[in-house]
Amino acid sequence: MQSNTGKSPRKVRIVDGILKEECLKLYNEETRRLVTELRAARDDGWKRIEKELIERRIRWFEENKDNILRKVKGTEVEKAYQLLLMKIGIKECEAPIIEKSLNRVVLHSRNFCPVLEACKILELDTRDVCKTVFEKSSGN
Repeated sequence: MQSNTGKSPRKVRIVDGILKEECLKLYNEETRRLVTELRAARDDGWKRIEKELIERRIRWFEENKDNILRKVKGTEVEKAYQLLLMKIGIKECEAPIIEKSLNRVVLHSRNFCPVLEACKILELDTRDVCKTVFEKSSGN
């Protein structure tokens, strides 16, 4: 009987980068945090997540208020849009406006969304999660 030296009798080809984007999403720190948070949330958990999100956003605004107020221009709705882009850290081309009125702006986000990825992993309806927690805390 021959001893196994740990080598395969078959040629194995290793290819770098297979499913790279999908793996990066799974290892994104914000996505992993949200998976843990959303998994633990129940009815009262949604309210807790929303409250914490509002507190983080207010803290961010207070810490960056002077810089923000110098940069935002236009109507109140346009200022809110610019503020959202600053907070998320994206450019207008990544979340273009598709509808705008005096009191409402609708945009289509094309950037990476950790909430979307966390919802996919947990098989949650992203629309419900966003409407219940994330959009609501943005003033919707």
